[in-house]
Amino acid sequence: MSHQEPRDRKLVEGFTKAGIMIDFDNLSAHCDFLVRGLLGERERFEAYVRDRTEGLNQDERDIFFDIHSYDYWRISDIFPELQAASAFLMTYAVFEKNLNDICCYSNCQKDLDLSLKDFRGQGIERAKLYLSKVCGLSSVFEGVEWQEVLEISNLRNAISHASGDLELDKSQHKKAFNYANNNNKIKVVRCSHNVGTAHVELTLDFVKKLCRKSQNIFGETMFRNLQNFT
Repeated sequence: MSHQEPRDRKLVEGFTKAGIMIDFDNLSAHCDFLVRGLLGERERFEAYVRDRTEGLNQDERDIFFDIHSYDYWRISDIFPELQAASAFLMTYAVFEKNLNDICCYSNCQKDLDLSLKDFRGQGIERAKLYLSKVCGLSSVFEGVEWQEVLEISNLRNAISHASGDLELDKSQHKKAFNYANNNNKIKVVRCSHNVGTAHVELTLDFVKKLCRKSQNIFGETMFRNLQNFT
């Protein structure tokens, strides 16, 4: 191996890691952008209500509020939940994509015989199998960080396939419920008419925290272990 080859490998690794960090920086900044936009829209609506109700008597104000209560409900409750869920799904997708990219990076840099496509399965479980069996990174997936990734994966499936509506007699939904119920950045609403169901409402603060955790998994854990893989 020439002296240039390790330097080239180090350069590629640096660019790969930087690209992943930038991905999650962008997602976190996007959350801040959404928060400002939602807050601004709410403030504009409240200013509109104050302007239109100025000088009205109480009965007229009550009628106005009743007419516009649906708009206020959407702006204050529904839109923030939709934005948070969308941002969460995108963040998870980027996490999964970058995990697959690490597999491809390892395959190219180490000239391995097996590629990710040679393994059955899908998503993060297939990437985990490849990195554990082929790249010797099994220790990465034994810590509490990866256990939380699996819990977040259950939550992602509940958001993606059931819009956050959980049927607690289903094992995966129950796991998503337990994770959400123990996370102060997620709101869990129990359904009074059906005790066996619940609804999870994500927040943009939760997504921002997920971005930071993802950076730590890739930057502090994944790449550190890759450096020891020869």
